[in-house]
Amino acid sequence: MALVLKIYFTADGSDERSYKVMKYEPSLLVEEALKMFCTRSGLTPPEDFGLFLHLGAPGKGTVGGRWLPLKSALGSLGLTSESDVECRKRVRPLKAQLVDGSSKTIPIDDLWPVEEVISRLCKKFGLHPPEEHGIQLRNTDDTNWL
Repeated sequence: MALVLKIYFTADGSDERSYKVMKYEPSLLVEEALKMFCTRSGLTPPEDFGLFLHLGAPGKGTVGGRWLPLKSALGSLGLTSESDVECRKRVRPLKAQLVDGSSKTIPIDDLWPVEEVISRLCKKFGLHPPEEHGIQLRNTDDTNWL
């Protein structure tokens, strides 16, 4: 039985959120479904995008969500026609600041684990070894370390 998904997206240069209804086989990998969706929607390059599953009731606001793993079959992820799925850009700029006030901006992929983000930041700032560094969210207390 085919899986019918309503996938939301924002076209380049537009603030308007649109959606397309797509029919997929449950055995299809997320990566393949994403390429098909991006081709049909004119989102390029497909490698810059990912499918994000919002948690909470569709259309009622969300409480977070998760990225769908690219190498997983759609049928194994518990998706239904009611699932609130969005095609989003995965790569975004991250501005990091050291204690001395120096800052740099690097592109990060939202699918990377925190360890990879720290490794890239350390390389950019020239800090070694990356295993001895961490990230603290700005304007928070000392307990919000990643």
